[in-house]
Amino acid sequence: IAGAAWATLIAWFVSILGLILWSFRTLRATPWHLDVRALQEVTRLGLPLAVQRILGVLGFLLFSIVLGWCGEAHLAAHALVLRIVSVSFLPGYAIGEAASVLVGQSLGAKKPERATEAWWMGTQLAIAVMTGCALLFITAPELWLTPFKPSPEVRLLGIQLLLIAGVFQIFDAVAMVGLSCLAGAGDTRFSMFTTITCMWLFNLPLALLLSWVMGWGAPGAWCAMTAEIFAIAVICWWRIRSGHWMKHYEGMAF
Repeated sequence: IAGAAWATLIAWFVSILGLILWSFRTLRATPWHLDVRALQEVTRLGLPLAVQRILGVLGFLLFSIVLGWCGEAHLAAHALVLRIVSVSFLPGYAIGEAASVLVGQSLGAKKPERATEAWWMGTQLAIAVMTGCALLFITAPELWLTPFKPSPEVRLLGIQLLLIAGVFQIFDAVAMVGLSCLAGAGDTRFSMFTTITCMWLFNLPLALLLSWVMGWGAPGAWCAMTAEIFAIAVICWWRIRSGHWMKHYEGMAF
């Protein structure tokens, strides 16, 4: 654990150093002055995202605590499968970030049809990538779990969680790209309220009920998480299809 922590710290340091070196020439040539309007826009857009991330991390921490009440094996299976599922989640997240940039560029160029196209193409690409991973999770769960050498109980729980993960991959792709594109369009307050509501008023109570009260353990909690992801995906899809998400880009300082 200590070695992994040091490796993570070194990796972050190298990445930050690389970013500084890459941008140093441009930053050095840029005049430094306080732009109040720009600062206001950064705050208006960034504050909801900050609240969303903070409450999201806190909610997921409570989610893990609930799993800890169910036993060490359930918490271990949860942590293990999360690492495996990141193979699918991280490419989907990257596609969402790319779509977000294209949405912002398109709206800045006053071409809303291109923003919608960027969202739709990003969603299709994320679905394709994450569906491929879902098929591997469902058809070969043992292949993913064996390198970790889990105990028999953790292995059995891990197989169940991988099957559940395979089910929510498509919804997760829609949700991730949708949330990223909403942020790219400046609709960060709606994104914040959506994620906070689904996490705190939907996922956590349902996870507590299914995993601890009803005794389903980690599979019950992951069913609650699947319901949360599905709800976010549906809400994001509706928001973008309605066209309301683009109105927040009007009147910005940039």
